[in-house]
Amino acid sequence: MDLESAKILTVDDDDDIRELLSDRLEFMGHDVLMARNGREGLERIEADKPDLVMLDIQMPELDGFGVLKGVAEKQLNTTIIMITANGTIQKAVLAMQEGAFDFLLKPFQPRDVERRVDRALLQVRLERENKHLQAELAEAKEQLIAEMQRELQAAHDMQMQLLPKKAPDLPGFEMAGTCIPSRHVGGDYYTFLP
Repeated sequence: MDLESAKILTVDDDDDIRELLSDRLEFMGHDVLMARNGREGLERIEADKPDLVMLDIQMPELDGFGVLKGVAEKQLNTTIIMITANGTIQKAVLAMQEGAFDFLLKPFQPRDVERRVDRALLQVRLERENKHLQAELAEAKEQLIAEMQRELQAAHDMQMQLLPKKAPDLPGFEMAGTCIPSRHVGGDYYTFLP
């Protein structure tokens, strides 16, 4: 997904803050969803899977910490920026320790919102690229191992065809043969015992 136009959920019980954030985020080119409280926010995170959540700490019904806990318990993959008033910076720091990416202080300036959102979305993009590259690497590794196994099996089959099917018939001699197959590299050992 191109995060130039991300899906962002704002969760705040203050109508003015929600509208202000929504206007700024839409101006930035993002698709904005809104929730009035933590319970509604958690439901929207689960249903809509936003790329980023702007989450107020102090809300009725379910506060920002409750939403963070719900996101962790349900293993919902989303990046969260906490919104807090000046007097609750310690709570914002605690929220970051609980899994939030960043925090935004009220009252905020539009440029503060833009910087934090851009930085969070960059992190989201890098995490997705990393996950994609890890998946590609795992697939390439599996293909390489399968190819090496096929080549080793082909070499083994070819070598077995070159080995004699029966002991040579020499008058006055009794012959027996043994084959010791190699398990990890090519080159089986075959010899006749006099």
